[in-house]
Amino acid sequence: MRRAGPIRRFSNQRAVAATRKRLTATACIAVTLILLLYVPAHATQTADGRYEALAQRFFESGFRESPSSATAVGVHAYDAQLDDMSAAAIAAHLRRERRALRLLGRMNARTLSRDTGLDRTLLMNTIDDDILLTDTLAQWKHNPDMYTGIASGALYSLIERKFAPPGTRMRSAIARERAIPRLFAQARANLGSVDAATKDVAYEDAVGSIGFVQHDVPLAFGGVKDAGLRSQLRASTANASQALRRYAAFIKKIEPRGTYAIGADAYRKRLQYEDAVTLPLADYLAVGERALARTRAQFIAATKRVDPRKSSRAVYAGLTSTIRRRAISWRPRPATSCVYARL
Repeated sequence: MRRAGPIRRFSNQRAVAATRKRLTATACIAVTLILLLYVPAHATQTADGRYEALAQRFFESGFRESPSSATAVGVHAYDAQLDDMSAAAIAAHLRRERRALRLLGRMNARTLSRDTGLDRTLLMNTIDDDILLTDTLAQWKHNPDMYTGIASGALYSLIERKFAPPGTRMRSAIARERAIPRLFAQARANLGSVDAATKDVAYEDAVGSIGFVQHDVPLAFGGVKDAGLRSQLRASTANASQALRRYAAFIKKIEPRGTYAIGADAYRKRLQYEDAVTLPLADYLAVGERALARTRAQFIAATKRVDPRKSSRAVYAGLTSTIRRRAISWRPRPATSCVYARL
């Protein structure tokens, strides 16, 4: 089988970003969230302290629950572990989130300092968003790409940054690769209906991840001279690659059903929880349509500069074909093995 080029091999990173449990989502919405109650200047330190203790417990338990998320945000106590995505673990995850939400809801926002009140609102929105995704929409039952993203993201975060000696990170990668077959067994047990579009993306990402595991993970640890570790990595990589092949084959055989559309109510809630957008959906759509019209005009103008004799569609097709050929033929040099992954 031909090894996928870097564009395809790293296409699964969009799934990695989408499936990191919402533990890091608060930083993305902080700049847009303005719906806070007024916080008096005499807010007590004790009230802030209670919130901070609760939030710390919530995130610490979340890191234990999702080792891949912990590594991604720089918590390295669980680097040798992989997320448990069994139905029982997901049920426990939802119970933990609902309990935290109840405790946060009982706090009087007016007794908190302004910054802490903002943190509380952000955290509650983040939890509400995850409950919507995990319980109401049950994406773990309908999106095979979640599991590919967890597997590839758990390995990628070990080679993305040099936070520990290569041998230490290599041991963690070996442990996580050994756990990948269990993760995909859980995926097969969990998944129900999958729509056609989601199936296609999930299959492409699973195939792309095979090249990442087979080639890029060993390449990232090429400087480790320990013969025993190198032997263990070869075995764990072969095992993980085979698990990915089987999972890709499983996805390919899925008979698609349903739709990826989540409905107006869920979409409205996601806008509120993630971006603090409370516009009516019709107004929000109008904003997007105006932006689309501007972008389309810019695109047409750009293609005319490339070749005024061809249609915009023909120019675009030619460019994407050229990029694809170059990507497939491109081979990294060992010295750049940990750099091109970020491109």
